[in-house]
Amino acid sequence: MKCDKCHKECRKIAGTHHYTESGLDNVWLLNMPMYECDCGHKIFEIPAFMQLHDFLAKLIVEKPLDLTREEVKFLRKTLHKSSKELASLLEVSPVTVSRWESGKSKISHAYQLLLKTIVYTHFKHLIVENALEQMRKEREKIERQIKKKTIELPLPFIAHKALLRYRYANA
Repeated sequence: MKCDKCHKECRKIAGTHHYTESGLDNVWLLNMPMYECDCGHKIFEIPAFMQLHDFLAKLIVEKPLDLTREEVKFLRKTLHKSSKELASLLEVSPVTVSRWESGKSKISHAYQLLLKTIVYTHFKHLIVENALEQMRKEREKIERQIKKKTIELPLPFIAHKALLRYRYANA
């Protein structure tokens, strides 16, 4: 990789990075892959950016109450919502969300719990969607195998194997 400033070749190292780009001032990434140039410039590489943000959001949701203004904004962004959309979801005015995010007023415990529940539900919904997609793919694979008259079932479907053979034999 070449340096953005002097355009010389950089060497790959591992280091610590204060990840302020997340919008949170208390995130430090340890043993991060980075590139360092002789001129002193460093380029950081975050291999799993979206997974990192999901992990940070889960940590925020699981921590005790008293969200900071940065955490409120981070959770809103995790939901991919504008301030106006989050305000509508929480049934407050957009000005209220703006005040929470700017630190002009503190988010109440009730709204903290509601926001955390919405974020938690968002993640659970994604998990369920992924599981349903996996099940759909597995079902399609089995249907293709049945059409070819060869059935290879994964372990969770072993209990149903006899039933499928019976139906196949009687078809």
